[in-house]
Amino acid sequence: KIKWFLNHWKKKNKIKNIVKYQLLFLFVLLGTVNSYAQFKNEEERKEHADALFEDEKFIEAEPHMLHFLSLENNAEYSFKYGVCALFTYADKTKPLRYFEFAVKDANVDPRAYFYYGKAKHLNYLFNDALKLYEKFKKLAPSKVSAALEVDMHIEMCRSGNNLMKNLTDLVVQDTTTTAID
Repeated sequence: KIKWFLNHWKKKNKIKNIVKYQLLFLFVLLGTVNSYAQFKNEEERKEHADALFEDEKFIEAEPHMLHFLSLENNAEYSFKYGVCALFTYADKTKPLRYFEFAVKDANVDPRAYFYYGKAKHLNYLFNDALKLYEKFKKLAPSKVSAALEVDMHIEMCRSGNNLMKNLTDLVVQDTTTTAID
């Protein structure tokens, strides 16, 4: 009787655990669907995504911008997704191709040049970044230029270039062991 009781109890607990995991999965699934179902239509979702972008909530805007980029590959969405990717992912090479596509359009938002420059800057491509920052400075209103602190970024690139010129290779001539080793 004791063996039967223990076996019965174990089976009952397994079923309870399975039901718990199924309910958890259902809640997670409904929560995910609900987060995207909050928009009545694509236009409402676009307005929300643009508001997040303009508020510099790039990480939150990223999935929305990716969605719109997947629907329509144009300069605006490439620029905005590139910015979101720049702030979302550790790999700073990821946004480069989106910016490269975006700046081919002469009517692209001037900020595309700034953020493309920032991406180049973060990839140690200081000369390319300087050119892009300068182009941004020519195209953007002075208020936007000041808000993004482009002059500071230009100076940082110049400093980076100077530091890169003074790099020397480190050559190990001899290795020794210490008491710590």
